[in-house]
Amino acid sequence: MLVHLRGKQATNSVLTWRDRDGNLLDTIGEPGGYWEPALSHDGSRLAIAVGTDAADIWIYELERDSRTRFTFDSADDRQPLWSPDDGRLAYASALEAQGEIWVRPTSGQGDAELVFTAGTSITLTDWSSDGQLIFFNYQQVVGDDDLDVWALDMQTSEARPYLSGKFAQAAARLSPDGKWLAFESNESGKSEIYVQRFPEADGRWMVSNDGGVRGAHGPVWGDDGRELFYGRGRSVLAIPVTPGAGFAFGTPRTLFGVNLRSGQGAGLVVTDEGQRILTNELPPRGPARVLH
Repeated sequence: MLVHLRGKQATNSVLTWRDRDGNLLDTIGEPGGYWEPALSHDGSRLAIAVGTDAADIWIYELERDSRTRFTFDSADDRQPLWSPDDGRLAYASALEAQGEIWVRPTSGQGDAELVFTAGTSITLTDWSSDGQLIFFNYQQVVGDDDLDVWALDMQTSEARPYLSGKFAQAAARLSPDGKWLAFESNESGKSEIYVQRFPEADGRWMVSNDGGVRGAHGPVWGDDGRELFYGRGRSVLAIPVTPGAGFAFGTPRTLFGVNLRSGQGAGLVVTDEGQRILTNELPPRGPARVLH
């Protein structure tokens, strides 16, 4: 009988800065149970969920190479999103019920405010640049394969479906100018990246036309709005985008290969006009131990 052990490190990932060619630039902290990294708009701080069974949100001060715990409850706190002015963090939790959205000042002063309860598990994906909308994935029927994109209005506290139907649609991200929404959909039979106009929702383009066999996931806009990044298998790809009244895009190009941690929002942060990419990646697997 053979028993294969991977050990504790199998659950850890490494926060790694790479250039467009995949060259290692730097790492953040030690390997850990990291999920859903989110860079502040001024680039000085990184909010991230840390943990395995129940995560808490932590904030890294990147210049000082230090981190501060942001949530302290026993619930599983996930998917931090920065407000446009970096003054608040929204995050998903299940402190009192399933699918809660909480907001708290990033200064750490003041209590967290419960702004929405869905009643089922949700995944936060983006906070619009005008501060009005928080996008999240929502599954209305338990056991149903259909996943919808909803938007929470921060002024009225009302949530409504934005992308719904018989296909799974998720991971919605607004372009920096707020005119285009990128998201995942499996309407073609596998997960691909689509873009449509926002908020009118007219026109839809499948932009991940790279012919990959595996599904595409995790769309991320470059901070200058001129590229759209995503993952497919163990590859990071980029699509050139031409800003303007209409939506024009080029051919996707593979940048580098990396073993990204799977899960919604678990992988990429892009900054410096697409020249620096933060990956939440699993380290190379060490040799297995075999017990006879």
